[in-house]
This record gives sequence, C-alpha cells and structure tokens, in this order.
Amino acid sequence: MGKRVRHVAKTKRVLVPKGPKKTMTTSSASKKPRSSGGRRKGDWKNDLALIKRLRARRSAPVDSIGCERLANVNASQADFEWQCLVAAMLSSQTRDQATAEAMAALEAAKVNSVQRICSASVGKVAKLIKAVGFFNVKAKTLREAARICKKDYKGRIPNTLEGLMKLPGIGPKMAHLIMHSAFDRQEGICVDTHVHRIANQLKWVRSKTPEETRMRLECCLWVWGKCSSRRPWT
Repeated sequence: MGKRVRHVAKTKRVLVPKGPKKTMTTSSASKKPRSSGGRRKGDWKNDLALIKRLRARRSAPVDSIGCERLANVNASQADFEWQCLVAAMLSSQTRDQATAEAMAALEAAKVNSVQRICSASVGKVAKLIKAVGFFNVKAKTLREAARICKKDYKGRIPNTLEGLMKLPGIGPKMAHLIMHSAFDRQEGICVDTHVHRIANQLKWVRSKTPEETRMRLECCLWVWGKCSSRRPWT
C-alpha cells in the first residue's frame, strides 16, 4: 500500500500541467532582480542624487572638524603636511570631536611639527592626545613616523602613496586621505568601513573588505566616466 501511495504521488508531480509551471518560471525570473534589491546599472546616479539631497538638509561633525580640516593653514608647508598626517593617524577608530580635541592640544603645546614630536617623550605625546582611542599606541607610532620623516625625508612627509604606506600605522585608506588633504592630489578613493558597508548595501559593489571596495569603486568610476580622460589609478 505504501508503494502505491508513493507511485501515485510521483505520477502527480510528473503530470503537473506545463502551463502553470512555465508561468511560475517566468514569474520567478521577473522577480529575480527584485530579490537582489531591484538595482540596475546606473542606479548609482539616483542614489548619489538622493544622498546629496539628504545631506543638504543636515550637517555632521565631519563637515567642519573632519581630520582633513584640522591642520593649521597658517603653518609652514612642511608643518601643514605633517599635521595632515597626524590628524589622519589620530582619526583612526576615533570620533571627529576627539580627533579635533587632540589636535588642538598638540597645537596649544606646540608639539605640532616633525622636530617637536621627535623631541617630545612618548609619555608627553600620549598625554596630549589622550582624547583619541588607543592614544598610547598612537603616541609611539607618531614618534616613529616623525623619526623616519626626519631621517629619510629631510623633515617632510613622503609625497607618494608608496612612501606614505611605508610609515608605521598608515595603510591605503589613510594614505589616500593624506595625499588629498596634504598635497591636494586625488589619486584614489579613501574607503573606510563605513564607505565599504554603504557601498555594498547600495549594491554599487559586491566586496568583502574595504580595500576590495576601494579597487572596485575606482574601476566603477572609470567605467561611469566620473574621472579624467587619463585614468589616475592602477
């Protein structure tokens, strides 16, 4: 009896009318884009326009005290560039307000140049930047970076991505940020965990790490025609 029941059930599956089956296939195919968010190539334009409209209605700390705005514009060029590097390093895993507070403390104590950082003790630097996260580690990293800049770059910071990434504590994201803030050179996109997350949520890219997101976004910008005729990125 059991075998007969299974046989009937199997026959019923085979004899399901093809019409509805084809309709289901067509329906599921039509719903497939919707299951992935319904996004199509070119949606980034609408997304970007919407983001600009939403951002126009409200401000954020980064607009006024982002790390690229904290260097003293009245300082010498060498000191300005160094301060851009310091602000970027201090901003890692730290709120903008805390980074601004630490930069103000360094400025007030006049520990705001390569030479002054080299002359100050790690303890003193750590005390001045205590507002930021991991201030003890960052104090040691700043001292080491200043020592390298003084020894190998005549007191200046490297002016290439490769040179910057040779300094302790600086990866691709920070190097791109410093290139833009210190030298006004846009050689790539600065992608942190937030940009990585949002770009994937908007389905502009599909990536697993911020660095992978950066490379994919840079390729997309080239394809979308949003950069100059000479591709600046490799």
